[in-house]
Amino acid sequence: MPRPIGAKNRLTARVFQDMLEVWDELATTPASKEVTGGKAALRMMRRDRPAEFVKAYVALVPKELQVESWSRDMSEDELVELIEKFREAEEQVQETPNVTH
Repeated sequence: MPRPIGAKNRLTARVFQDMLEVWDELATTPASKEVTGGKAALRMMRRDRPAEFVKAYVALVPKELQVESWSRDMSEDELVELIEKFREAEEQVQETPNVTH
């Protein structure tokens, strides 16, 4: 039986709405400071899995913004040096064993 027109879009919208509601629910933290569950999850990810945290962040930032916003005023030599640092950091991340907590 074929799926009704628009059913996939309605389901996707509903899932996103449910995710947003869970994200916005308040979570209690050890410091008794109220934060959303989403922020608490991001903080845990940043602490426990920093490489994955950075990958998730970078995946959300538009590519144009990632480069243009901070590289606009850099010289060519500065850009080359920065690219080398990125490559070194990427190698270190790839060489780091995947540790689960």
